[in-house]
Amino acid sequence: MSRLLLTGGRVVCPAAGLDAETDLLVDGDCIAAVGGFEAGSVDAPRLDCTGLVVVPAFVDLDAQLCDPGLTWREALASGSAAGAAGGAPPRRARP
Repeated sequence: MSRLLLTGGRVVCPAAGLDAETDLLVDGDCIAAVGGFEAGSVDAPRLDCTGLVVVPAFVDLDAQLCDPGLTWREALASGSAAGAAGGAPPRRARP
């Protein structure tokens, strides 16, 4: 697995109660360490995140796939395509 050091970003983690400008070491798909890195102390590529916010994830918990029944609002196919594209399709008028 690859390692990556994210530097200078605002790290926000509600589960840990963290909201600070700090560094974050990612090892594969896990967070290995947070903050306190000396320059050159970590053997990993660095990614400057100054001015950016680093968060665990953004998830839309209010997806409403109205299939079966109200497919004029959203169908499985159109909702899945919108999710894969990263956004909601424009609203369509009811037939």
